[in-house]
Amino acid sequence: MKPMGTQWTVGEVMCSSNSPITQQVLRCGHSAFRFGLEQGDLATSTGRSELFTLIARHRPKHLWYSPTCGPWSSWSQLNASRSLHHHQLYQQMRKDLQYQIALGIVLYRRQMETGNHFHWEQPQKSLMFQNPNLAEVHQHTQACQFDMCRAGSLVDPESQLPMKKGMTILTTFEPFSGDFMDLPATIGISIKL
Repeated sequence: MKPMGTQWTVGEVMCSSNSPITQQVLRCGHSAFRFGLEQGDLATSTGRSELFTLIARHRPKHLWYSPTCGPWSSWSQLNASRSLHHHQLYQQMRKDLQYQIALGIVLYRRQMETGNHFHWEQPQKSLMFQNPNLAEVHQHTQACQFDMCRAGSLVDPESQLPMKKGMTILTTFEPFSGDFMDLPATIGISIKL
């Protein structure tokens, strides 16, 4: 696949159809694309081929990867401890999603080979980041941690009080390695992407 036009700023992978990162980047006048379920099923070779074609065509400076977090989250750990049946259920769900870990490693390597940046998002305390296959990613990224009550304005729908939802981003982008909250609220305004 030959690259087309100028390099795009951000590519979001495994995101929702209204993901805020792409919205903000576009609002700032930069180029961005999303690849979520609407664009293709990444559990299939066809879906992965479509994603790799998009990445090769637009060569995003930043690739933001948000794989499924449910079976890896701290809530899943609590639910899995309820019984042997629940433990086996969550183990099977994690096994079924191993392709997402493999895909993340491939996307990380591709971004490193092209001199671009990679960001892998998961809730804090996610078991996904404890997977031994991620040693290479951990070695060359830094963990940026923040609470969604400060970044993202996550509030309780009834009380409207801020909710703590800890997030961890494994990133190759050095400005994220400092105090994340010192960065501008929207990516691309004051920091050069």
